[in-house]
Amino acid sequence: MKKQRPILFALGILLLFVLLTSLQNISDYLKYKIFFGNNLVINIYKVNMNVNSLSCDKENQLVLVAKVRDINGSPCADIPLSFSVSPGIGSVYPSKSRTDSMGDAIIKYLPPEQLDISKSVETKISIVARIHDTNVNSITSVNLVRPPVVMLHGYQEQPDIFEGMKDFLLKKKFDCMVPEYKSELGVKNGAKELDNYLSTQQYAYLNKGIQVSKFDIITHSMGGLVARYYTCSPGYMAKGNINKIIFVSVPHKGSYWASLGANLYNDQGIKDLMPDNPLLSKIMPSMLNNGLNKFIHTGSILGQYDEVVTAESASLDEWNIGTEVFNVGENNLTIDKLLDGSILNAANHKNILFNNKVFEKIEEMLNGKLPLPESKPTK
Repeated sequence: MKKQRPILFALGILLLFVLLTSLQNISDYLKYKIFFGNNLVINIYKVNMNVNSLSCDKENQLVLVAKVRDINGSPCADIPLSFSVSPGIGSVYPSKSRTDSMGDAIIKYLPPEQLDISKSVETKISIVARIHDTNVNSITSVNLVRPPVVMLHGYQEQPDIFEGMKDFLLKKKFDCMVPEYKSELGVKNGAKELDNYLSTQQYAYLNKGIQVSKFDIITHSMGGLVARYYTCSPGYMAKGNINKIIFVSVPHKGSYWASLGANLYNDQGIKDLMPDNPLLSKIMPSMLNNGLNKFIHTGSILGQYDEVVTAESASLDEWNIGTEVFNVGENNLTIDKLLDGSILNAANHKNILFNNKVFEKIEEMLNGKLPLPESKPTK
């Protein structure tokens, strides 16, 4: 008999749980079928009522409140609710809830990581709140859009170097912007300027009714080092406002041409581009994941015969990120070109930003899913 006591006790607990659940179900049935019927009113709305568009990113959560009132306008507590999204893009958390003592329930809509643009570059979704086991519901809507694209230029360049690429992406319905920063002041200062710019843009988008959590970044040359430094700095961790980085002809290990350029430009920017300088050899390898954020989807592109960036310097093999190489011009790395000085124009280093094949690859990278860098122990 003693051996059976634990079993009987467990059965008693189980029976009590079933009984309580049944009583709750009976209580709900009596409350909503007999007493209230369909006489309750529900209203779901966004906490920030100015938001009408949401950029796709799982962390870009839209907070909503569902309020339940009776026909006299009094709050109704402990009302069981269910939530859904139509069409089934993204998700609602929690999908079931009950109103609190104020007659409210707080939920979050989580957008998808990527927007399927096969049909449209903008998708309208509806979030439905329903009182359980009734026909009483309320609906609010929001538009899903792609993350904005920011293009970051290189050393001694101007925003207009991205003019061709920007025009191409604008025609593909991307929202693009090209900030200017003082490259001569170096990578660290560029990272500060990028930080301020992105924060300013988030507020600007919110003022237009678009809630943006993260941006996609296309970087060229030194701009890639600026993005790496920013996204691996301690201040970035709380913001996490970059979704993808696409590196285009970026000298991750420096450029030997910077040593020659030092004869013309005596500034921090050119020093940060020299091979084995403290920034590239000591500071960045000691940062998060050896200087390449493992939480940011990453792509890499290089022009064949690039006069400034070698294949070795552009490589991200250390993090298991491949680099796609494009033929954007003839080989200028010849004795004749060196003697007549035309190699100094670095035509291929710039031509990669005016090549349609490169534009198409970048469009594919922005619309598709890029890999995450492999985790590395900090040196």
